[in-house]
Amino acid sequence: MKEIKLGIENFNNIEEAYQRVLTVREMKVFERIFTNLTQIGQEVNSKFDEKIKETFMYIDECLAGWTNNKYQRFEFIRAEHALQYLNVCKSVISSSNEASKRLVELEKFIKEYSENVQTEMSEGYSFILNFKQNSLSELHEGSIFNNSDSSRILDELIEIQEDNIHKEEEKNNKIEALNFDDIRKVQANKKEKKDLSSYERRKLFTNSKTLSSRLYEVYEIQNKYPNLLELFDPEKKLFEKWKKKLNENYDEMSDQMEEFLVAKHIRDLNYNIQIARSLSQLDEFLEPKSYASLSRNFQNRFYKEAPDTLKEKIDAIKEHD
Repeated sequence: MKEIKLGIENFNNIEEAYQRVLTVREMKVFERIFTNLTQIGQEVNSKFDEKIKETFMYIDECLAGWTNNKYQRFEFIRAEHALQYLNVCKSVISSSNEASKRLVELEKFIKEYSENVQTEMSEGYSFILNFKQNSLSELHEGSIFNNSDSSRILDELIEIQEDNIHKEEEKNNKIEALNFDDIRKVQANKKEKKDLSSYERRKLFTNSKTLSSRLYEVYEIQNKYPNLLELFDPEKKLFEKWKKKLNENYDEMSDQMEEFLVAKHIRDLNYNIQIARSLSQLDEFLEPKSYASLSRNFQNRFYKEAPDTLKEKIDAIKEHD
C-alpha cells in the first residue's frame, strides 16, 4: 500500500488499492493463525484512508481557491482529475459519502462557472455589436469632417449648396482658403471624429480579448477534458455556435464595408476598419477568414478613396449654380 500513489492524478490506482484493503479484510478469519494479520490489516486500512483523505483535502483547497478568486484561476486539468477521482471513489468505495458530497459541490461550481463564462462572452459580444451600430448612427448625424479650418470651411460650403444660397464671391473665397494638402494629411493621420477615441479602442480591445480568451477556454475544454465538458457544455455545441456567430459577423461587416466604400461613406468605413482590427484577436477561430486581413484590405482602399471623395464634393460645389 505504501508504494501505491493515490494523489489526484492517480485515480486509476484507487480500485487496485481498495481491492487490497478488501483482501486484507477477508483474511481476518485467519488472524488466530497468523497473529500479525491484525496489525497488517490496520496498517493497510489506515494508509489507504490517509491517502484518500489527503487528496480530498487537496480537492477542497482547489475548490475554495477557484471560488474565492471568482472563476479567474480555474484549472481545467485539476477539475478534470478531481471529477475522475471522486467518481471512482464514489463507484469503488461504496461507503464513501465524503466523495459524493464533494462531487456535488464540484459539479455545482463547474455549472456556475459555465454560466459565468457564457454570460461574459455574450455581454462582450453584445458590446461590440452595439458599439458598431451606435457609432454608425452617431456618424450619420454629423458632417463628413468636424475638425480643422479646412473641415469647417467645407461644412460651410455644403451648407451654402444645400440652402441654394448663390453667393459666388463668398463661395470662391472659401474654396481658395481650402488647403488640400492639409486635408489629405488630416485624413491620412486619422485625426477627425471618424477615429475611435483611445477609451473606445481600449473597450473594444478588452471585450475582444475577453471573448477570445473565453472562446479558447471553450475550445480547450471541448478537446481535452471530456468529464468537465459533460458539465460545462452538455450539448457540446457551444464552440461551434460561437464560430458561427463570428463568421456571420465577419460576412456582415465585409458586406457593409464594401457598401460604404462604393457609396463613399468614408467615415463609416473607417470606423468598421478599426472595429475589425480589434476583432482580429479572434482570427484563430475564423480560419481561413481573418478580421486582420479584412481590416488591411479596406484600409488600403480607404486611403485611396478618401482624398478623391473630398475632391468630388468640392468640385460639385464649384459647379453648382
